[in-house]
Amino acid sequence: MKLKNATRILAAALFAVAALMAVPARAAEEYRAEVSKDSLMQKAVTWLVSDGWFVESIDSSFGFVKAKKFENSDKLLSVTTATRTEVSVIIRPAGDAASTFVVQAYVTTQALKQILAKEGLTDDNELCRKIADGIKAQK
Repeated sequence: MKLKNATRILAAALFAVAALMAVPARAAEEYRAEVSKDSLMQKAVTWLVSDGWFVESIDSSFGFVKAKKFENSDKLLSVTTATRTEVSVIIRPAGDAASTFVVQAYVTTQALKQILAKEGLTDDNELCRKIADGIKAQK
Protein backbone atom coordinates (compact mmCIF):
# COMPACT_ATOMS: atom_id res chain seq x y z
CA MET A 1 0.00 0.00 0.00
CA LYS A 2 2.80 2.43 0.94
CA LEU A 3 4.65 1.61 -2.29
CA LYS A 4 1.52 2.34 -4.32
CA ASN A 5 1.07 5.73 -2.62
CA ALA A 6 4.75 6.57 -3.05
CA THR A 7 4.50 5.75 -6.76
CA ARG A 8 1.48 8.03 -7.13
CA ILE A 9 3.21 10.87 -5.27
CA LEU A 10 6.34 10.46 -7.38
CA ALA A 11 4.28 10.46 -10.60
CA ALA A 12 2.39 13.59 -9.48
CA ALA A 13 5.67 15.34 -8.60
CA LEU A 14 7.20 14.47 -11.97
CA PHE A 15 4.09 15.70 -13.76
CA ALA A 16 4.19 18.98 -11.81
CA VAL A 17 7.86 19.53 -12.67
CA ALA A 18 7.20 18.78 -16.34
CA ALA A 19 4.27 21.22 -16.39
CA LEU A 20 6.40 23.96 -14.82
CA MET A 21 9.22 23.40 -17.30
CA ALA A 22 6.95 23.48 -20.36
CA VAL A 23 7.42 26.71 -22.23
CA PRO A 24 4.49 27.98 -24.29
CA ALA A 25 5.22 28.45 -27.97
CA ARG A 26 5.82 32.09 -28.78
CA ALA A 27 4.32 33.74 -31.79
CA ALA A 28 6.66 34.12 -34.74
CA GLU A 29 7.54 37.66 -35.75
CA GLU A 30 5.93 38.84 -38.97
CA TYR A 31 7.99 40.81 -41.52
CA ARG A 32 6.82 42.96 -44.44
CA ALA A 33 8.32 43.40 -47.89
CA GLU A 34 7.14 45.78 -50.59
CA VAL A 35 7.15 43.16 -53.35
CA SER A 36 4.62 40.64 -54.62
CA LYS A 37 4.33 37.17 -53.12
CA ASP A 38 5.97 35.50 -56.14
CA SER A 39 8.89 37.95 -56.16
CA LEU A 40 9.39 37.44 -52.43
CA MET A 41 9.43 33.65 -52.93
CA GLN A 42 12.18 34.05 -55.53
CA LYS A 43 14.13 36.35 -53.22
CA ALA A 44 13.77 33.88 -50.32
CA VAL A 45 15.00 30.90 -52.34
CA THR A 46 17.88 32.89 -53.87
CA TRP A 47 19.07 34.20 -50.51
CA LEU A 48 18.77 30.85 -48.73
CA VAL A 49 20.80 29.06 -51.43
CA SER A 50 23.45 31.81 -51.50
CA ASP A 51 23.78 31.58 -47.69
CA GLY A 52 24.47 27.83 -47.79
CA TRP A 53 21.02 26.43 -47.04
CA PHE A 54 19.67 23.33 -48.81
CA VAL A 55 16.19 24.16 -50.08
CA GLU A 56 14.18 21.03 -49.38
CA SER A 57 10.75 22.04 -50.64
CA ILE A 58 8.91 24.92 -52.28
CA ASP A 59 5.15 25.32 -52.60
CA SER A 60 4.48 28.52 -54.50
CA SER A 61 0.69 28.24 -54.33
CA PHE A 62 0.77 28.29 -50.50
CA GLY A 63 3.83 30.56 -50.22
CA PHE A 64 5.98 28.02 -48.38
CA VAL A 65 9.75 27.45 -48.51
CA LYS A 66 11.57 24.90 -46.34
CA ALA A 67 15.35 24.78 -46.11
CA LYS A 68 17.91 23.12 -43.86
CA LYS A 69 21.54 23.47 -42.89
CA PHE A 70 23.82 21.00 -41.10
CA GLU A 71 26.87 22.28 -39.24
CA ASN A 72 29.51 20.18 -37.47
CA SER A 73 31.01 21.62 -34.31
CA ASP A 74 34.69 22.45 -34.73
CA LYS A 75 35.27 23.29 -31.06
CA LEU A 76 37.66 20.92 -29.33
CA LEU A 77 36.01 20.81 -25.90
CA SER A 78 32.38 21.21 -26.98
CA VAL A 79 29.68 18.82 -25.80
CA THR A 80 27.74 19.61 -28.97
CA THR A 81 28.90 17.59 -31.99
CA ALA A 82 26.57 18.97 -34.68
CA THR A 83 23.54 21.18 -35.23
CA ARG A 84 20.83 20.77 -37.85
CA THR A 85 18.64 23.81 -38.44
CA GLU A 86 15.44 23.64 -40.47
CA VAL A 87 13.83 26.88 -41.56
CA SER A 88 10.30 27.48 -42.79
CA VAL A 89 9.40 30.71 -44.57
CA ILE A 90 5.66 31.31 -44.95
CA ILE A 91 4.72 34.12 -47.34
CA ARG A 92 1.30 35.76 -47.64
CA PRO A 93 0.18 38.51 -50.02
CA ALA A 94 -0.63 41.87 -48.44
CA GLY A 95 -2.12 43.66 -51.41
CA ASP A 96 -0.91 43.78 -55.00
CA ALA A 97 2.62 45.02 -54.41
CA ALA A 98 3.37 43.91 -50.85
CA SER A 99 3.76 40.70 -48.87
CA THR A 100 4.17 39.61 -45.29
CA PHE A 101 6.25 36.65 -44.21
CA VAL A 102 7.14 34.62 -41.15
CA VAL A 103 10.42 32.80 -40.50
CA GLN A 104 10.48 29.85 -38.09
CA ALA A 105 13.56 27.81 -37.20
CA TYR A 106 13.59 24.29 -35.75
CA VAL A 107 16.97 23.27 -34.30
CA THR A 108 18.24 19.77 -33.51
CA THR A 109 21.50 19.62 -31.55
CA GLN A 110 23.48 16.40 -31.42
CA ALA A 111 25.72 15.89 -28.40
CA LEU A 112 28.26 13.42 -27.06
CA LYS A 113 25.74 12.34 -24.42
CA GLN A 114 22.16 11.77 -25.59
CA ILE A 115 20.76 13.48 -22.50
CA LEU A 116 22.44 16.76 -23.56
CA ALA A 117 20.89 16.75 -27.06
CA LYS A 118 18.21 19.37 -27.72
CA GLU A 119 15.41 19.64 -30.24
CA GLY A 120 12.67 22.17 -30.86
CA LEU A 121 11.74 25.64 -32.07
CA THR A 122 14.62 27.99 -31.49
CA ASP A 123 14.53 30.83 -28.99
CA ASP A 124 17.19 32.59 -31.07
CA ASN A 125 15.34 35.57 -32.51
CA GLU A 126 18.59 36.76 -34.05
CA LEU A 127 18.73 33.76 -36.42
CA CYS A 128 15.20 34.39 -37.74
CA ARG A 129 15.87 38.14 -37.98
CA LYS A 130 19.11 37.53 -39.92
CA ILE A 131 17.26 35.33 -42.40
CA ALA A 132 14.40 37.83 -42.75
CA ASP A 133 16.82 40.74 -43.26
CA GLY A 134 18.76 38.73 -45.85
CA ILE A 135 15.59 37.89 -47.77
CA LYS A 136 14.42 41.52 -47.74
CA ALA A 137 17.84 42.80 -48.88
CA GLN A 138 18.14 40.24 -51.71
CA LYS A 139 18.08 41.92 -55.15
